[in-house]
Amino acid sequence: LLQEQQKKKKYLIVINPKSGTKKALQSWNSIVKPMLEDEAGITTDVFVTTHASHITEYVSSSESDLESYSAIVCMGGDGLLFELLQGLQQRNDFDVLLKEKLKLGIIGCGTSNGLPK
Repeated sequence: LLQEQQKKKKYLIVINPKSGTKKALQSWNSIVKPMLEDEAGITTDVFVTTHASHITEYVSSSESDLESYSAIVCMGGDGLLFELLQGLQQRNDFDVLLKEKLKLGIIGCGTSNGLPK
């Protein structure tokens, strides 16, 4: 049972509700959440940003337990991914997190979705 729990994936989903067409939350609820949780069996925690640099502040702080996640997925534009990386770089465990622990993903919800292309 312990090995089974250790293999279970947990993702932090970061959503910018103001990005692009402002449909990131709708996309999360109707498409992405069912795909990840129901079909793939991945546990998720959702962090919805409320202001500029919100995710930078969160991931750089000691209150964020990023060790418990196997991936962080951004739903927004290129600015959200940039802010996430800025916060991660401020952490003492940055190298370990990105080289050994975390995978990063982006689901384009910006104006033109140029970054994922």
